[in-house]
Formats: sequence, structure tokens, C-alpha cells
Amino acid sequence: MNADADKPNLALVPTSPTVTDAGSIVGPLCVEIPVGVYGVSMTHWETARAFGTPKVAITFYVISPDTYAGTPLVKWYRVKAIDQHGKRGGRFQVGPLQFLVADHVRLVGPLTRAGVSLDAWRTLDLRAHVETVESASGLSYSVIRRLDRAS
Repeated sequence: MNADADKPNLALVPTSPTVTDAGSIVGPLCVEIPVGVYGVSMTHWETARAFGTPKVAITFYVISPDTYAGTPLVKWYRVKAIDQHGKRGGRFQVGPLQFLVADHVRLVGPLTRAGVSLDAWRTLDLRAHVETVESASGLSYSVIRRLDRAS
């Protein structure tokens, strides 16, 4: 069996969500890898509007030393507001009960007056629990269901 047959074809995949000038997502990053837990590293985030809702898309790359090293995965978070749509590293506001706040507190620690600082995520050694979902159109792709700090 050809070992390359198991690797995702990343040449066909955009490295970030495709966002229109109006901030709508027209082609989010969709890669399918096997269900499992992978070491990941956060590289950047973007603000966007998806289905009329402000969101932050955080891009991680698999760093586990296996066939899927280098595979990009995006975790989406709903936020209260975004300052600019479709902006890499864009500013955003979160509410106290949003999942991004809960993940930040669990991974980084208590919030400061500045709120959620995603720059702090860049230095973390994280483990992503990856699952596969299927869209209404039948497209299967991987999603990060949970992030944990590596021990």
C-alpha cells in the first residue's frame, strides 16, 4: 500500500477560511483526518461572520509526529462582536458565558482586564480531540471537539 495514499491532499485545501468582503464564509477549511487525539499548535485566528453570527476561527496545525503532521484544523467560536470582518488577527469581544472564555480559562488561566488574549495560546502545548462530522451536502470533515493542555 502506498503510504502517501493515507495523507490528506493539502494542495487542494486553503490555509485559512475563505471570507467574502461582506465577512461571510464561502469555503471554510475542510480536511478529514482519522478520529483521535493530536498534538496541535495554534498559528493564527481570523474574525468572520458565519450565518450572520460573529465568529473567531482559530487555525491549528497538527504537530504530532505522524502521517498527519502539518495538517491544518480550524476551531470556530461564536463571539459577542467583531471589530472587522474577515481580518486575520482581528479584534473581537466575548461574553462571560461563551465557549471561548471557558476554553481560555481552562487552558491559559484567569482572564485579565484585557479579556481573552489568543496570543497566549501560541506558546501552549495542546492536544486536540478530533472527530469527523458530515455536512448536509454529504461532505465529511474533521472538527476539534475539545482542546486540552498536554501534561
